[in-house]
Amino acid sequence: MPTILTNFGPGFGPFVRTLDMARELTAQLKILGEESIDILIPGVFGEGQLRIIREQTFNDPCLRQRIFLSDDLGKCLEPLMFSDGDFNQHMLRFLGSYPRQQEKWNSLLTSRLSVTDIEGSPSTIDPETLTIEISRNPVIRSPIEFSYFTAIESQASIFEAILEEPDTIEGVDLGSVEEMLPFATEVERAFRLHFLPTIRTLSWRQDSTPRFPAERVTPPLIPMPVSPTEPLVEGLYISQSGIGGLQSLYEEAFCLPGRIYTNRAHTSVPVDQIVPPRFIAHPAIIWAYARAAWNTIWLANLTSTPLICPTHIERDHPEIFFNIRTVEQLGLAAIWDPAHEPLEEFLERLDREPLLSNQRSIYNSILEEFGTLDGIEYCARQIVEDYVHGC
Repeated sequence: MPTILTNFGPGFGPFVRTLDMARELTAQLKILGEESIDILIPGVFGEGQLRIIREQTFNDPCLRQRIFLSDDLGKCLEPLMFSDGDFNQHMLRFLGSYPRQQEKWNSLLTSRLSVTDIEGSPSTIDPETLTIEISRNPVIRSPIEFSYFTAIESQASIFEAILEEPDTIEGVDLGSVEEMLPFATEVERAFRLHFLPTIRTLSWRQDSTPRFPAERVTPPLIPMPVSPTEPLVEGLYISQSGIGGLQSLYEEAFCLPGRIYTNRAHTSVPVDQIVPPRFIAHPAIIWAYARAAWNTIWLANLTSTPLICPTHIERDHPEIFFNIRTVEQLGLAAIWDPAHEPLEEFLERLDREPLLSNQRSIYNSILEEFGTLDGIEYCARQIVEDYVHGC
């Protein structure tokens, strides 16, 4: 019985996308005769992670029964995650932890693992069953032959872009960036195939030379969203990051008039207005507001939901700074600068149509190039082909 390992970087988005990919791989492998496939997930986010798994599998009870979590693997990942909203502190923590955590990770994956299902019942997984690894923005590598890399951008490329423009992003410790670069390179090059989307963090640059020999360009690395059918009063959706220490990005948005929906608890939002990010696709959502992370950018763009992103703040990851460059250049979101004007005034003068027009134009071009906008299904087909015929 094969097991798919998910390996993800910080934030809820990468975790959810590895679950999406594992689900799609499971479906495709079953067609080829693999009847029982387990999914192993590092337990990093506690009860919040369980809630998300239940939300993501609400219509698939059979899949739920095949999902297992490993707290031990989660403890390996935690010190390597950008988790407190301070990029310099994250780099210092990573540099002090990576060799030890990588060694622990390898040891765990070559031993019988203690795991629990999503109801908390204990079980074990034999290392021999760990045959496929799906990653998203990984911060660690695995001793699994069929390991596949997906990311919104190579982290090594982001570190190089920071060093190429040392005065552009205020407050970044360039010495730590230089130390991080070889570790990021070491992690990323270990994978069998590398999948990177056609629009991504550094798309504002003209140079599109592949970084990896086995690099494959894809549509957006997110499943095609399905519009929820539940009744909903018209309003704005605020997508809060799973990374701590960034709450200042959202506070003014929560003060806006009208109905507000969000993905996590907030003192100003009633419980019945806390709904999963898939509700961004609902026709009643007239604006989405979010940190400029690609999972939300793509979700809003693919559902014709105009998006507002705040400017980059100093303590946040430089990836967001470069994401904003690409989003501004392509006109995929409205960028709000809190230092320039109040959010309510900014929203009042915004015109939805130019944003929606840019989205249609760009994503129609992607559809023509790839024949699909579903990057998860697109990658899964290639992974299955490699896994079945690449032994």
